[in-house]
Amino acid sequence: TPSATSQNRSDVCVDARLASALSKGGKKVQPGASVSKAEIGKAFESKGLELYTAIVPPGSECRYRSVGEATALLGGDAPPADLTELLKYGPAPMITIRVTDKVSGNKTQTLIGGVEKYHLKLSDFAKALAKHNASSSTVRDDPVLGPNTVMVQGNVAQSVMHFLVEAAGVPRDRVEIV
Repeated sequence: TPSATSQNRSDVCVDARLASALSKGGKKVQPGASVSKAEIGKAFESKGLELYTAIVPPGSECRYRSVGEATALLGGDAPPADLTELLKYGPAPMITIRVTDKVSGNKTQTLIGGVEKYHLKLSDFAKALAKHNASSSTVRDDPVLGPNTVMVQGNVAQSVMHFLVEAAGVPRDRVEIV
């Protein structure tokens, strides 16, 4: 028979940071205490806090979990040692996709900004997009979208959005095309 001290699968062992967040109000939670996931969810909902977290594939360095073809492109063997930095307060960051005309001719390029906030390795992400869209891609600085912008040759905004949502696991409402 299981002992009284063993944890249920729906319980979480609270660390100091989570204990501090749950202790607001009259109830004090001690680090190391066992709290149900439902109680934690209710506590954060009652405070109106919005949270997001990165899901880490094996062997990656803090990347969002990828599904389908991106798992093979972005995966590895062992998760990072410290996962506490992956839980972030506030809404998940936006990824902006912008289509621009090149200076000469009728050529276009698609620029993707904000990808680094999702802990995707930019060079691997650019390679995966190049393969997915059968076009050239690179990482560069953009005066509008900022540093670490991924540039893909051609007008492939819809394809990039689909790739981000389906393969990289980015929520659909956090990707915008401008």
